[in-house]
Amino acid sequence: MDNCWRLIAAVGAAFMATGWLDVGLFWLPSEVGDAGWEFGVISASLNGFAVPVMGTALLLAGAVGSGQRRLARFAQAAAVGAVVVVGLMAVLYGLSVLVVLGATSDPTGMSSITKMIARSVVQIAMYPMVLGVLVFRANQFMKRAT
Repeated sequence: MDNCWRLIAAVGAAFMATGWLDVGLFWLPSEVGDAGWEFGVISASLNGFAVPVMGTALLLAGAVGSGQRRLARFAQAAAVGAVVVVGLMAVLYGLSVLVVLGATSDPTGMSSITKMIARSVVQIAMYPMVLGVLVFRANQFMKRAT
């Protein structure tokens, strides 16, 4: 059974690494200060968060299941770091949305932008909650194991 948990942790680490690399590459080359670029890159980043978040969950489950406390702490730290990143992106997104909405007069474009905003707002709300639950539950499991 221990090998199964280790395999789950390895798959999670692979998803986490490739997911964060993918999300990180959206930001290069950086054009921070351009509201349109910020709006697009943050929307794309939030859409790409599913893979690294799933990887973090698998890594954490595998680490807790196999009793690897250090690996579990690393996964928890990654989850907390992701929550901080989402918070920073939320602030930047809020500022860029105002500019993008003010610059859009085309009704078709406005419909697409409204959908992107709605999806991003849900993601900004959900990712920290999911990651917070992961960290909290992992703490509970690790306390029971000692």
